[in-house]
Amino acid sequence: MMTQRKLTDSELAANVRQRNRVNSERRRQRLAIAGKVQLLTWIPDTLRRELDSVAAARREPVSETAAAAIAAGLRQIPTTPISAYHCLRCGSRMTVEREREPLCDSCEAATAQMATTTTPALKRQSPAA
Repeated sequence: MMTQRKLTDSELAANVRQRNRVNSERRRQRLAIAGKVQLLTWIPDTLRRELDSVAAARREPVSETAAAAIAAGLRQIPTTPISAYHCLRCGSRMTVEREREPLCDSCEAATAQMATTTTPALKRQSPAA
């Protein structure tokens, strides 16, 4: 009868790492076949805790809860482009069509109106002699 040689700690660790690599690759393949792709994104800690609690309440994996939340959120987000530029005078967000202009429509109209409005000139008073 042969006795098995006891593995050293380093051999055992190497075996565990190898099994983990194989299992991880199999899992990735199964998910890819199911049409899933990995998403890596940084979110606030509070949002992650909320996501974890919703997943626990629904008794489903966090990835499924996150996918459902993202899908629901995307349905509520308008698909029209949003400008990142703001009016230099009032700070309001510019429309995409005017995003390279310095002023928004209303500030530009106010500026144009002020330029066309004439103010009466004040008469210069001569110094009293």
